[in-house]
Amino acid sequence: PFVRPMVEGIERGCQGEVALQLFDLSTGKTCTPGAIESLPLSGVDALILESPISLPMVLRCQRQSIPYVLQYSDLADGQSRCVVVTGVLQAVDHLVNQRGRRDIALVTAMHQRFSTGKLLDAFGVARMVHGLAENKQWVTCAGYEEEDGYHATRELLSLSKKPNAILFASDYQARGGLIAAQEMGVGVPEELSIVGTGNLLREREWPVPLSTVDLCFDEVGYRSMSMLYDLAANDMSKPLRCSVQSRFIAGRTS
Repeated sequence: PFVRPMVEGIERGCQGEVALQLFDLSTGKTCTPGAIESLPLSGVDALILESPISLPMVLRCQRQSIPYVLQYSDLADGQSRCVVVTGVLQAVDHLVNQRGRRDIALVTAMHQRFSTGKLLDAFGVARMVHGLAENKQWVTCAGYEEEDGYHATRELLSLSKKPNAILFASDYQARGGLIAAQEMGVGVPEELSIVGTGNLLREREWPVPLSTVDLCFDEVGYRSMSMLYDLAANDMSKPLRCSVQSRFIAGRTS
């Protein structure tokens, strides 16, 4: 669902006609260095690498001098140009200051994603800023899908000490969380605030406007193209890391 706005941002950043080609890399055991080497990149002028980042692909780009930009992940290797997005603090600010929620849980993506570590770090900072108590039971790793959010929410709401707010790493997780809360008789947002990530749900996908963190896919695509043009011009004066500020959208679930 994020591909269309991302491509729109890439096209907005193009300074001429550009042909786009999509590669879908597995994150499992099949994503081996051999599989990376077999990708047909002879006609590719540059690459934009989505999360989760494939380190073998990064190494191939460096070895073959193929310009590349990482999105939503960053590597402090002195070479990789990265576009990252921040926004957890905005969501926690809203929950604490506008809703009075201080028992906040976090449902992240899988352990192996670079973005999961960054999300955990950002949540830890937000918790310290507001002086929130740490509860390790309130932080759980899951997949991005509705089913993952559903099961994670049921587990959180079955604890003896329940959270009164849940931040999800994706809107689809949050949609599963809403279903779980309804089944368990927990009122949203009266008893439980729910916040997703991505600003991906449309009215046909969920009738209740979801509170969410907009990851600004269009702007990330645009900034990625700008970085690629800097690389093509051999402009090494620009920073390796570009940060795009996300937007918190208050819906009816928080």
